[in-house]
Amino acid sequence: MHSPIANMDVADKRRLLAEMLAGAERKSAGRTGPVSFAQRRLWILDSLVPGSCAYNVPVVLRTSTPPDPVAFARALEVVIDRHEVLRTVFVSRDGVPVQRVGPSFRPAIDVHDVSAEPDPAAAADQLVRTSIRRPFDLATGPMLRVLLVRVAPDEHLIALTVHHIVCDGWSIVTLFRELDGLYAQMRGGAPVPLAKLQHQYIDYAVWQRTRLSGPRLTELNDYWRGCLDGAPGLLQLPHDAPRPAHQRANGGVHEFTYARQLREDLLTFAAKAKTTPSVVVLACFNALLQRFCAQDDIVVGVATAGQTHSALQGMIGFFVNTLVMRMDMTGQPSLAEAIRRGHDRTLDMFAHQDMPFEKLVIELQPDRNPTVTPIFQVLFNFQTASNDRVRLPNLDADLVPFDTGIVRFDLEFNVFVAEEEMGGSWLYNRELLNAAAVARMATLLERMIAAAIARPEVPLSALDLFDSADLAEFDRVGGAVAASVPVAVPNPGEPVVRVGPHIVFADGQPISASNDAATGAYRWLVDDLIPQWRNGIDAAARRAVDRRRARFPLPPRGVVLFAAAPAAIEFDEAVWALEAGAQLALVDVRAGLLDAVLDALATEDVDTLCIAPGLLSQVMDAVERKELSPRIRRALSTHEPLGVELEARCLHLLPDTEFWTGYRVPGIGDIASRRCLDDRPLCRDIAGTVAPGLAVRIRDADGHLLPIGAPGRVWVSDSADSEVATGDLGRFREDGQLELLGPEAAQVLLRQVRVSLGEVESPLTAHRSVSDARVLSVADSAGASRFVAYLATSPGTQPDRAELRDDVRAHAQRLVPGPLVPKSYVFLDALPLTARGTVDSVALREIPWDDSEVERVAPRNDTERLLVDIWRSVLELDHVGIHDNFFLLGGHSLLAIQLMSRLRQATRIDLPVSVLFRHRTVADLAARVISMSGEAGALGNLVEIQAGFEPVPVVAVHPASGGVFPYVALATALSNRTVYAFEGRDPGPSVTALAERYLDQLPEDVLSGPFALVGWSLGGVVAFEMARIHAQRGGREVPLTLIDSALFEVDAAAPDAEARLAEGYLHSVSADFGVELPSLSGLDRLSPRRVFADLLERWGSAAPEVLDLEEMMRQFSVYRSHMLNVAVYRPPGQYAGPVHLLPATQSPPGMAAIWREFAPELVVREIDGDHYSVMRNPGLGAVVTEIEQQLKGLDAERGFLR
Repeated sequence: MHSPIANMDVADKRRLLAEMLAGAERKSAGRTGPVSFAQRRLWILDSLVPGSCAYNVPVVLRTSTPPDPVAFARALEVVIDRHEVLRTVFVSRDGVPVQRVGPSFRPAIDVHDVSAEPDPAAAADQLVRTSIRRPFDLATGPMLRVLLVRVAPDEHLIALTVHHIVCDGWSIVTLFRELDGLYAQMRGGAPVPLAKLQHQYIDYAVWQRTRLSGPRLTELNDYWRGCLDGAPGLLQLPHDAPRPAHQRANGGVHEFTYARQLREDLLTFAAKAKTTPSVVVLACFNALLQRFCAQDDIVVGVATAGQTHSALQGMIGFFVNTLVMRMDMTGQPSLAEAIRRGHDRTLDMFAHQDMPFEKLVIELQPDRNPTVTPIFQVLFNFQTASNDRVRLPNLDADLVPFDTGIVRFDLEFNVFVAEEEMGGSWLYNRELLNAAAVARMATLLERMIAAAIARPEVPLSALDLFDSADLAEFDRVGGAVAASVPVAVPNPGEPVVRVGPHIVFADGQPISASNDAATGAYRWLVDDLIPQWRNGIDAAARRAVDRRRARFPLPPRGVVLFAAAPAAIEFDEAVWALEAGAQLALVDVRAGLLDAVLDALATEDVDTLCIAPGLLSQVMDAVERKELSPRIRRALSTHEPLGVELEARCLHLLPDTEFWTGYRVPGIGDIASRRCLDDRPLCRDIAGTVAPGLAVRIRDADGHLLPIGAPGRVWVSDSADSEVATGDLGRFREDGQLELLGPEAAQVLLRQVRVSLGEVESPLTAHRSVSDARVLSVADSAGASRFVAYLATSPGTQPDRAELRDDVRAHAQRLVPGPLVPKSYVFLDALPLTARGTVDSVALREIPWDDSEVERVAPRNDTERLLVDIWRSVLELDHVGIHDNFFLLGGHSLLAIQLMSRLRQATRIDLPVSVLFRHRTVADLAARVISMSGEAGALGNLVEIQAGFEPVPVVAVHPASGGVFPYVALATALSNRTVYAFEGRDPGPSVTALAERYLDQLPEDVLSGPFALVGWSLGGVVAFEMARIHAQRGGREVPLTLIDSALFEVDAAAPDAEARLAEGYLHSVSADFGVELPSLSGLDRLSPRRVFADLLERWGSAAPEVLDLEEMMRQFSVYRSHMLNVAVYRPPGQYAGPVHLLPATQSPPGMAAIWREFAPELVVREIDGDHYSVMRNPGLGAVVTEIEQQLKGLDAERGFLR
């Protein structure tokens, strides 16, 4: 392994020693310094996703010897005193992180005895899991905690958790080695001879910054820029679930052990190939990723220890570095060729390993996306095991394999080679991948290693990795070719086409069927209007009809209406209806396709409507405008993807109609179908299950069969000797359904990643003013390619088009990766359609669009002017427009923190940094700030805290203080969901009057569909009354969440009533503004004004700037009135809807018993913490989980648009 110190000249080495050994000039407690680059990245991530446990480093050990908590704490105290980093905290100075060393301390040991529990093992598991997943506060510390659990007299668990910012996986070995010796010493053993540390981690951080400057930094930048130029920013691991709006640490683990023979074969092969086993395994791992991701340019992270010089040995800290390994898998390399490429790249990579990954991110400035880690999303970690491992021999304690549920990337592959064994684990993000998918990958990798080292000259992509069980799985999921089955047809001469006033065929003459007695073939006698039907069915076509007889599982009855020009209907489509004995209905399109279909639907009882999604969207527009109330038993949508938003909209507008979507390929027929249900994840174009008698397989570009889950070309066959490529890309999901990824010809290559423009269209149709969307890649006047969005506006949308364009652009910038955001927007009343009812892309290209660049728009109000000034200062730019994207202007995560810090100082509005990732332009962020500051007063007390695209909005009600700030963190945690909140500026005469007023202020589109009510503290009481009145008025019952809300009484005539109210108000001030309260004893002897004045004086400069005496008196008046209204409130009746009560564990008991009297459907879930901490992480995470659980069934019903 190459040392970063090796290239230093003598002067550099002397300077290093001088800096690191200057112990005499160094203070310990209280000294501050810069953070290392690795620490800075973790600090930024903690700022972006506060309360995350992703970078907790837990170690769990089991022993039969009872641990001594006092000796354990004393031993840890010595280690903490010895290593300053373990008593360091990380604070912000104008948005820049600084580390500050604190005094030594003896850690508190959390001790539990669960031996008397009914299931001690389960109780211990839960305690350990809770401890290791509890977040650390980087600003206050400590960064280490210990849990001791007595499971049985001879079984004890030790769980030590430290934050990664102060300790890495290699340092943890040092920590436990010292801890073990010191523990024995504290128990009366011999003194431990620990060498004095001449330097500390903070010195390393200073040296690192000095070292990474000048020519060496230029050299490293040049290398890594050249290495990663044009690299894909995303490794597209296939996943069934949508990617969460923010990274979560919800991980799973799959452990494995390879056979001893495979280990021996690997080591022998690596030696013969003159390389290392890690290079061989990495080559196979990259080949596996190539199969599953359909990418030839593979980028993964590779972990290295970072302690590459003896001066760093024995220190505890965050030294680990992550290198970026880019592998070229083009040209179907064999293992021998992949090793040659990988070996050379590995040598170069380690020669430049002293470039910290965190600094590399800043230098490269990759696309900022809070849902993924930058540069790479998959980590490869190969280790050669040694005797130096985590253990406590003086306690007979050994490491316990423990599924921590923590993961930092989409996928982590950890493998070790020891003297007698080889194994490891796959850590995976459960939000994306499931256990079955990861187990399949693990099995295929093991087979690939074995097959590749046995046949190193065979292309890796050509190695056959499937056994008989896999082939049987392909037959189960993708179908198998079946024998032809006779079909039922009408009797010769029987009319089979329905003729009506709006449903005609040619001159009104019916179609008949005749039979050829000699051949047994049926012949459909048709008018010349449809020449492709004219020759009927010959023997060859008969087979095509047989395999299509079950287009959809349920046969039609009565009238089957084809919403298309007759000439556009394929022969087998009509056969499907006729064979079932239904009456075929065709429309006269001479007056226009849409009008003809609307006329037919207005007058006919339709059993089955066959319609393309483009036309279906326009029919739904008519339904929404109340122009049409069709009687349709079933609707079948084919010929193009239905789209998740249109599907949800159909289910909402026509709840009594059975909707199906099908995958149909012209010239091939119907391949798969799916019933549209409202419990489907709204994130994918899922075609459904394969039709009987067909076999569908997914293959790569060279025709090799791909595993379940991997994307590739869709092939279909109806016999053993024929297979046809459909031209589409797709994959099979874990549930066996076929998911479509769009036509291969319509894919665009963006930074080495193939993407479908449907990924842009879906978020655009989520905008409330857009009913349908198509995005095309077109050439501008200079010949450059750009994305143009053609948008059909929703019914009733009549805003200024320029204003609508800005709003839709801001919406797209929130939800669409930067390079995919359309440059131009064309608004239409309806998208043009083909004769078949699909969107006419050729006609769209003929519509003119604006070829000019988006002009740089000046700020329009004071908030935008403030933000422009802050952006110019932070980004060091002379000109910034309100529609400029922060990250496209050169912003990165650290600058984002600085910007939000400046915004907080200027406005006293505390928005999390993650808000900037969703509101990336000045205009968009200004709108959010204005809504938070109450300037947008058009909605009275109602404030839109967050605009999102998930269907069901959340409406929150203020606590007694009247402010909405407690819900900002809640809104951010609810990610893409719209969140409203009511401010309590005027309490009114009663809770009921307040609830009625708030209901009257809710927009009609919120009241008309399902929404959720949430209230914390007093807000829960008002929210309950709102839900009760809403149901009483005839509205639907809505889910209600009461967060530590209690019905209570206040005796306004009591001598201390005013003092108790003032005390409650001050506690809310402390929670809202983060200021400490001094002792409030003797409060009852002073007036509130006197108490507030004294308090402001004692706070001094620490007092919140927005608070003066008059403002506190105004707020107290609001608080007092709200509390007195609630004190006399008792619900006039019950609320029968779903109510979830989330009491804090530290709140007084009895809350649920009182609520149950008025809420018969009450569900109670306790949240760990007190009244105020439940609105902060980690308690807030549990609150969000409960709210999302209630909304899961309502999202599809409401639909993405309404």
